[in-house]
Parts: sequence; structure tokens; C-alpha cells
Amino acid sequence: TVEEFLPGSAHVVSARELAATRGLHCQPAEAPVVAEQRAGHLSPAMLRSAVLSWLREHVVDVRVADVREVTATADVVLWDGTAARFDSVVVAAGAWTPALAADGHGLRTKRIQYAVYPGTVPGLGAFVDENSGLYGCVYDEKSLLLGRSTDEWDVSPSRVIVDPELAAGVGVAAAALFLLASAALVPTRMCTAADCYVVSGGLRLRPVPSTEQVFTFTGGSGGAAKTVLAASRQAADRLLDDQ
Repeated sequence: TVEEFLPGSAHVVSARELAATRGLHCQPAEAPVVAEQRAGHLSPAMLRSAVLSWLREHVVDVRVADVREVTATADVVLWDGTAARFDSVVVAAGAWTPALAADGHGLRTKRIQYAVYPGTVPGLGAFVDENSGLYGCVYDEKSLLLGRSTDEWDVSPSRVIVDPELAAGVGVAAAALFLLASAALVPTRMCTAADCYVVSGGLRLRPVPSTEQVFTFTGGSGGAAKTVLAASRQAADRLLDDQ
């Protein structure tokens, strides 16, 4: 699929070549490695800002406000007490989506944690190591942004706190992958959160139970930033067709 849409971008390399050019020392040494020249990091925050700017420039009314409540009849109540009624409201609830979509739709929450670690790895790009679960990229000239997949499912998004043991495990895995001293890989900044994942499918517009005008998006399994524009277009077409 990658070859079809980005010809020449992805190719298989040896673990030895990867160690020499990217500083990643895979274990086991015979592990298959796929390098993608045009892959990398996509900032959801920058994408969101760009979309909102585009909307404002194309005569769309964009309002920024703190919302206290969305009612079943599509009333939006702000924290200052003012309210407005809309034909339809779509709530992007993130990790709180399973609670909003009462029937679940196969949604589950999961812990996400990553941190900034001191260190440099010449030639390193964005990477995912499926063997150790480690992922990351260069954060700045003197540090790396690293995380590791977890098996902590069905967490409460409002009660997730930093897990120091998980951060320490990331440091140990990174030391083996980069051939660095594990004692030096002590996080300087840590961030933990939760996200919503769906068993299959991806971003889907769903009606909120017991309402007729309120909708939400089911989870995008971590890659939603790359599909959200297409999913939003489909959702808008559906909402306009229903009017």
C-alpha cells in the first residue's frame, strides 16, 4: 500500500545497515526492518491550528469557548451560563468517548506515557520498534522523546498519573536499542494520558444514545490525526444528508 501511494519511499534494510545509518541496534539482529523515507511525525496540534485557520479564512464561524454541558436536544451551555441551540452537535470526547457512547462500539481506553530523555543519536528519525514496544523521535538537539506501548487497558482518563516504573523501563529498552548507558537515560520531563481505541474500523460518526441531534466520533486507534480530515468530510456529508 505504501509503495502504491508513495513509490520508492519504503524499502527493507538490514539490521546492520540500520545500526550504521540510524543508530538503532535491533534485537534480534535478524529482525526485519522497514525504512520509510517520507514517513515521520505529524503534529495533531499543528494540524488542528491549520484547519481552524483555514476555516476562518473561508467564512466559517469558529468560536473558542469553555463548554460546560451539551444537552440531548443539542443545546451547548458555556461555563458563563450562556447557551445556544444547534441543529446538530458533534462531541469529540477522546478518552471519554466510551462513557458518552453508552453501547461501547468496542471502545476501550488505554494508558499512554512518554517522556523526554537526555541523549543524542545521529541520524535518528521517527521510529517504532515492534519487538520492545519502544517508539520515539528526536526532541531537540540534546534530547529524545521516547515512549513504550503498555497493556494498561480500561483506565479512567481522569485518574491517570505518571508511572515511574514505566519510564524506567523505557530507559532500559532505549539503552539497549541505542547502545547508550542506561544510567544516563533518566527522564527530564514526563507526560501521561489516556486515549480511546476501537477494535476495528477507525473514526466513525456515531449518534449518542437517547439523543437525536448529538453525535460523537469513535476512536481512531492512535492514528486519527492522519485520517481525521477524510473522516470529517464523510461525517459532514452524512449530517447534511440527514437534515
